[in-house]
Amino acid sequence: MSSFRQHFRNLIIIAADQDWPEYAGAKLQLSTANLSSYRQHLGEQYNCIFFSAATTFHADAFLAISGTLAGGGLLVLQAPVHSTPAWQRLLHYLQQQGINTQLTSPADAQHYCDSIPDWPRETALTPTAEQSAALTELQQLHTLSQVGTNGDPSNANTLKSCVVVINAPRGRGKSTLLGLWLNTQPELNAVVCSPSKRQAAQILATATQPVAFLPPDRLLEYTPQAQQWLIIDEAASIPSHILATVAERWQRLVLATTTEGYESAGRGFLLRLQTKLPNYFQQVLNIELHQPIRWRAGDPLEAALNACFCLQRTPSTSTTADSSKEVAQGSNAMARGSQQQLKHSLRYRICHAAELSHAELSEAFSLLTTAHYQTSPNDLQLLLNDSAQQLVLQYQQQQIIGVCWIASEGPLAAELVTPIYEGKRRPPGNLLPQTMVFHLREPSAATLPMLRIVRIALQPELQGHGFGSLLLNSVCEFAETQAALIGTSFGGSESLHNFWYRAGFQPVRLGLQKDAASGMRSLVYVKPCSGSTETAKQAHSLTIQLVTTFAATLIGYAAAAPAISNELHWLLAWRDNLPSGAPVNLPIQQFLADFAAGFIPFAVLQPMLATVLLQSPQLQRPDNLLMLAALSSKSLSALAKEHGFSGKSEFITELRTLAQPLTQHLTLR
Repeated sequence: MSSFRQHFRNLIIIAADQDWPEYAGAKLQLSTANLSSYRQHLGEQYNCIFFSAATTFHADAFLAISGTLAGGGLLVLQAPVHSTPAWQRLLHYLQQQGINTQLTSPADAQHYCDSIPDWPRETALTPTAEQSAALTELQQLHTLSQVGTNGDPSNANTLKSCVVVINAPRGRGKSTLLGLWLNTQPELNAVVCSPSKRQAAQILATATQPVAFLPPDRLLEYTPQAQQWLIIDEAASIPSHILATVAERWQRLVLATTTEGYESAGRGFLLRLQTKLPNYFQQVLNIELHQPIRWRAGDPLEAALNACFCLQRTPSTSTTADSSKEVAQGSNAMARGSQQQLKHSLRYRICHAAELSHAELSEAFSLLTTAHYQTSPNDLQLLLNDSAQQLVLQYQQQQIIGVCWIASEGPLAAELVTPIYEGKRRPPGNLLPQTMVFHLREPSAATLPMLRIVRIALQPELQGHGFGSLLLNSVCEFAETQAALIGTSFGGSESLHNFWYRAGFQPVRLGLQKDAASGMRSLVYVKPCSGSTETAKQAHSLTIQLVTTFAATLIGYAAAAPAISNELHWLLAWRDNLPSGAPVNLPIQQFLADFAAGFIPFAVLQPMLATVLLQSPQLQRPDNLLMLAALSSKSLSALAKEHGFSGKSEFITELRTLAQPLTQHLTLR
C-alpha cells in the first residue's frame, strides 16, 4: 500500500497578515487573484496547499481543492481579516474533529512545512478491494457489450447499449480505476473527455495504451465509432443537458462524478440525468467507491468539511427523511379531508441562518442541496454572513420538511439607479430591482422594497401533496409585511410555471440564452403584495405594466429564437388566456434610444423591436440592417460576417447608428 494512504491530512491556520512559510516541493497556492481557476486542479494531487481566505473565502474552491491534498500533506489556511458566522461554523466543525484552530506562529508553520513527507507526485497505487471489484464489473460489462465471436450483431448475448455511472467522494480513485480498466482491455476503443486535458491526466497516465482526448466543446460534434466507449471524467462539470444529448448519441458511455457534485452542473447530473439513463441504455451499471486512496480512512479534515458544508447526509437528515415518509403516507387522506386540517398540522419559522443551531442549519441546507443542482458551499456562506438572506422553515412533527430561502432586495440607493440603467454598474445582490431597471427599462422599480424567493425545497417524499403550496403561501404572507412586491427567477418549465402561476405569480422576463448549466431559459416571475399604501399601489400598477408588455412581446421572443414556440408552448398558452384589455403601448422609442446610446445590448432591444415589426409589417424596411437583425434568428457574429463587417463589434456600432433615426417614427399600439 502506498505510504500516503496510511496517513491523515493536516491543517494549520495562520493570521491574515502572516507570510506564507517556505516550502521547497511542488505546492498549490490559491488566493484572491487565482481563485476562479481552482477547477483546473481537480484530479491532481499535492503534498502542500496554501489557501488564502484573508479577503475572500471561496468555499466552493476550498472544498474542491482540499480533495487534492494527499495523506500526510499539509493545508495552510490563511484566516479572514474579520471573523464571520460562516468562518465560526467552519472552526466549530474542525474543533469537533480534534483539529487545532488556534493561529499558528510563523516558526511553527515553517516547522510543519519542513516536516511534510516527500511522497512522489505519481505513485503507483495498489488497487483497493473496492477498485478490484469495480474493475471486474467493468470487464464483464465490456465483454457483454461486444459483438459475439461469430461476428453476428444479432447474437442474443450481445448487449446493445450500456452506461456506467461511477459515483464517489473526492480522493477515492475514480480516474485511477478508469485508467486500470483501459489497461486490462487492450482491444477497447475509447475516447476520454473531461473539462480539460490536464484534469484527465490521471486516466491518461495510468492507461499504458494511447487514448484519444476529446475536449468538452467537441462532444456534440464528434461522431461515435462502432462499439466505441466515451469516458467522461468529472462529469459533474459538464452541463446536464449536454450529457443528455450525449446519452442519446452514444451506445457505450462511462460517467464518473463526485457525490459532492456542487461544481457547475453537478447536482443537475445527480438529480436529473441519472434517473433518466434507463430510458437511453439497455443496461445501467452503478459503481460507488467509498474507501479513500489519497489519504487514510476516517480522515478528520474530510469529516469536518463534510459536516460543515452538508456534503453527506447526517443522522438527523436521515431521521427527517424517515419521518417524512410517515407524513406522506397520511397526507393524501388529510388532503382529502381538509386542506385546513393539513395547514394547521404545520408550523413555520422565519429566521436568519446564523440563528439556527448547527444541526438545524445542516438539516435545512441539506434539503436545499438535495433539491437544487446549483446549491453550493458558497451559498451556505452567503446565508450565514448576509443579513439580507433569510430562511422560512416548515416543520411537521418537530422535523424540518420544507425550506424557502428568501432575500430582501431594494430599494436601490439613489446614486446607483442611473449607472444601473445605463449598464455601467452591476452591484451584487438585488436581482429583481436590477432586472427591472436594466432589462425592463423601469427605473421606478428601484424605489420599491422587494422580496425574492431564491430557492424552495421539500423532502422528496412530500412533493405533490400540497406542502409546497402551503410553504409558498406562508412566504407570501410574510412578504405582505416586508415588501411591496415578491418575485423569483428560475429555469422555465411547464410544471414550475403552473406551480408559480397558481400562487398568483406572473412572468415578466424571459432570457433568450439558455443557462449553461441547466440548458433552460431563465424566467422572472413577480406578484404584487396587497395593500392600500402608495408603495403597494405603485407595485400593483408596475406589475400590470410589466406583465402586459411581456405578453405582447412574446411574438418577438419567438422571432429571435424560433425554438421558443415549441419549447415554451405553455407560456404562449398563458399569454393567450390573459384577459383582453386596452391595446398595449410598447415603449419602443425608449428602448431604441437606450440602444442607440449604448445603454443596453441588442438582446434587450430585439424582442420588442421584432414585435413592433411583425405586428406592423408596413414599418419593415428590407435594406435596414437593424430591422433585419431584429427579425433574424442568426447570431450577430454570423450576420456581421454575412454583411461584410470586420466583426461583431463593428456590426453592433452600425446597428446603434441605425437605431437613432427610428426613435422618431417607429411606434405601435
